Amino acid sequence: GWLVRRSVGCILAELLKRKPLFPGKDYLEQLNLIVKMLGTPRGSELQFVTQKNAHSYITNMAYIPRADFAAKFPGASPACLDLLDQMLQFDPRRRITVGRALQHPWLAEMHD
Repeated sequence: GWLVRRSVGCILAELLKRKPLFPGKDYLEQLNLIVKMLGTPRGSELQFVTQKNAHSYITNMAYIPRADFAAKFPGASPACLDLLDQMLQFDPRRRITVGRALQHPWLAEMHD
């Protein structure tokens, strides 16, 4: 599901950085770290946030652009960055599916 795809994306990013991607001490700090990386979600990206306080908190955040993954993960290949970008989407509906991720060019050498 959507949580697995984000989790795999986080694991990939942590392997590239060799440290936790979102090491927040509580849910607010972690949410702020996520937004710093993925950018401030707006409009339809927030439809899946059903908890009223969380929705309000995110809606009232100042705009933060999506981080430059090439700068955050300087040793990663363009194909790796593309897969990471598709996995690390705030809105779970926009994340790459597991089947498509397995067929991604970055994983081509793993194919039979």
